[in-house]
Amino acid sequence: MHKGETFEDRQVYVDGNEFDGCQFVRCELTYGGGTYALTNNRFAECSWTFDGPAMRTAQCMAISSGSSVSPCDGRALCGLS
Repeated sequence: MHKGETFEDRQVYVDGNEFDGCQFVRCELTYGGGTYALTNNRFAECSWTFDGPAMRTAQCMAISSGSSVSPCDGRALCGLS
């Protein structure tokens, strides 16, 4: 468990992790479809990247909503600021 930590200018894999009271600054958060917990965190200029099963789910959702996402593009489908 990560508690009260600061992550800055780095890629953070959320799968299999718990983050409580952490701060993320200019991070790329990568989610692959596993379990994770985000509680009471702060995000500044961060983006999400999807990998593996999560990327395929995001692509399916984008296609069904009429968005154009290429089969190889799981990066930055949504951002946090």
